[in-house]
Amino acid sequence: MPDVVSQLISIVTTRPELVAIAALLAMFGATATAITGALNRRRRVKRRLRVDLPVPKAEMAGNEPGDEVLTALDLGSDSDRLPPALGKLVAQANGILGSGDASKMKIARQRMIRAGFFSPHAVPLFFLARIAGAVGLPLAVVLLLAGSGHIPETTTLLLLALIATIAGYLGPSIYVDRRSKAIMRENRIAFPDFMDLMGVCANAGLSMEAGLERVTQELAPMYPALGVNLQVLCLEVRAGRSMELALQTLADRVGVPEVRAFATLLQQSRELGSSLSDALRVFAEDMRHQRLAAAEEKAYALPAKLSVPVTACILPVVLFIAIWPVVVKFHS
Repeated sequence: MPDVVSQLISIVTTRPELVAIAALLAMFGATATAITGALNRRRRVKRRLRVDLPVPKAEMAGNEPGDEVLTALDLGSDSDRLPPALGKLVAQANGILGSGDASKMKIARQRMIRAGFFSPHAVPLFFLARIAGAVGLPLAVVLLLAGSGHIPETTTLLLLALIATIAGYLGPSIYVDRRSKAIMRENRIAFPDFMDLMGVCANAGLSMEAGLERVTQELAPMYPALGVNLQVLCLEVRAGRSMELALQTLADRVGVPEVRAFATLLQQSRELGSSLSDALRVFAEDMRHQRLAAAEEKAYALPAKLSVPVTACILPVVLFIAIWPVVVKFHS
């Protein structure tokens, strides 16, 4: 056994390109195994039912009950808008993803909506982009190196291909996360203005539904992300969903905790019969105080965060300037 371990260690140290090839093969093998397993599970279910399962409309629309609302708002994407080849790939990817865990599919759909991608095909397109990036980016790197005429050694080439594969696979996920954080920051900035305008509409005598539609028209040009979500909220209320439930779904789409607190505030105001305009005004002021407190917290934490770069970069230079004359004097 020690001889086998020593031989493996010697192979790793002398032939690192074999390790890179094995890592690439393992990555592609794991991806192929996952896709094959999903297809086999779907075939087994079809075989047990002994019928040809048609693709349900909800599955083609992304398995989300809110897709009808998004389509009515012209945010959804019909199958004609995709090229035929891409439409077939999206349908196959949707079938593979739909045969998996429904909770994971719902989380992925919610992640796409928070990033501003309301299309029913956003989730399969996201996973297709990850696969295309993992396969296409290393091929592009190899072709660019071959076209430039500077082909590196085998170990360096495989290492570059491995880095390009990881970057291509993680690139779409990083982009979605950054876009989601930017939209969430915009929604957090815009929500106090939304509360102020709702208070003005309540003081003017408008109902909650009419006030929402009016505020949506005013906020949509300044805050597009929040405006789109408010338009979906208005359509849900028109379709017969209760205001509290519609606000809860809005909180799930937006990802800002203040929206859920606003839904609770609205429900308590209706139950207790208190003034809605006063509650909205106080809540907007409280949100602004919270935002100011968060900014002050970041400002107070700045000296502690600056201590590490100051110690690592400036202190050695100061010590060198202070000690170097002594060193020169002793040497002279």
